[in-house]
Amino acid sequence: MNESSAAPRPADTGKEWLSRLIGRVVEVRPTEVSALGWSWLYIFAVLSSYYIMRPIRDQMGVAGGVNKVQWLFLGTLAAMLLLDVPLW
Repeated sequence: MNESSAAPRPADTGKEWLSRLIGRVVEVRPTEVSALGWSWLYIFAVLSSYYIMRPIRDQMGVAGGVNKVQWLFLGTLAAMLLLDVPLW
């Protein structure tokens, strides 16, 4: 094969490169990469906020007494449902 006959490959844009990289793990179309990125960021923020709030909730339970711990867990559940479950 003659090397000069091979057409030079155009430089990939960032989105095409990212689409190919993610495509090795999951099946994703180039038009879906943006939505996939925002979805991953949303889930990351939800889990991060939970793991940040959990020690604060537990410390409040220790300071407030054992009788109030059930209300802290209920409050955490209600807040997570209100803030993390999209209603649209």
